[in-house]
Amino acid sequence: TDGSTGLRLAIDELNGSDSKYRYIIFITDGEDNQYTYSYDSLIAEAAKDNIIVYTIGMGSASESILKKVANGTNGKYYHATTSDVHADDILDLGDVFEEIASETVDLTTDSNKDG
Repeated sequence: TDGSTGLRLAIDELNGSDSKYRYIIFITDGEDNQYTYSYDSLIAEAAKDNIIVYTIGMGSASESILKKVANGTNGKYYHATTSDVHADDILDLGDVFEEIASETVDLTTDSNKDG
């Protein structure tokens, strides 16, 4: 697994965007066994460009890297499962998406004043 390549591609997609809100949801189920890009440089670039990265680790994901990416970009880290069995620190993947949506989607502000 080389998560740095996936994160690089996602940042590239958002670079130059004039969108007010820019988020990446970075999901992995493995441990990185190679790094094409430095996570430190990716974190710095995302933070500079106001790109917030939410990371979701499943299985044996590299929690230390995912937490570092999330914290460095003002995002959050989640450890998730696809089963309905809940432990204190493991959330169902559907619950994680709902929580991220509640933090990133503003349903109350009428920015274009169209009612």
